[in-house]
Amino acid sequence: MSASSINEPKDEAMRLEQPIGSSYLAEDGPKAQTLLVVEDEEALREVEAMILRRKGFQVLESGCVADALDLVARTTVIHLLLTDRSLPDGNGLDLARRFRDLHPQAPVILASGSLTEAGGNTDSLDRCAVLQKPFQFGEMLELIRALLAETTRPIQPSCPLPRPNRGQDAAITA
Repeated sequence: MSASSINEPKDEAMRLEQPIGSSYLAEDGPKAQTLLVVEDEEALREVEAMILRRKGFQVLESGCVADALDLVARTTVIHLLLTDRSLPDGNGLDLARRFRDLHPQAPVILASGSLTEAGGNTDSLDRCAVLQKPFQFGEMLELIRALLAETTRPIQPSCPLPRPNRGQDAAITA
């Protein structure tokens, strides 16, 4: 058995558990989207950023609230904030609120290892999700893609569109 066949996923469930260098993590994501990852555990932040970069995202990294806010102020467009709930110089929820002042449409993911802290008081933020630590990187990617898809979905018209003339093009359905 070759080394490459060992790392190849057999099914979707196994894909989420693949080693960092596996083909599952090959680049295939949207290149134009910028994510800000704020995590004080350097090793975790580096792995998250590496996975996201391999998926095609542009990634900004920070280990604390102060540096994150500096990046937020200097960056024109940030499509999503992924932040730890507890940081050495503040908390992720306060960071998220201040982030939204400059990037009001961007979704936010708060990651936390504490069940009581994880969802606390996020009701005031729309497009905000909680990611319970420890999490699988596949779970993180799935949540990021879902939130980004929501924010890039076309706006529905306020009035219904006219139905196509059934006589002219029967293949079109409303």
